[in-house]
Amino acid sequence: MVVVMGSDFGRTNKYNADLGKDHWPIGSFIIMEKNQGWTNRVVGETDERHFA
Repeated sequence: MVVVMGSDFGRTNKYNADLGKDHWPIGSFIIMEKNQGWTNRVVGETDERHFA
């Protein structure tokens, strides 16, 4: 079994003038499959403010 979780878009790292959040080009995915050689790694990262 393979489990894939992801988002179609991200949200900005701060609130806008209407106290909401806008679309952000940084999203995320989690892919899990038991006993795979490609596990335990990160491909691409963001900083504490969610910038690539």
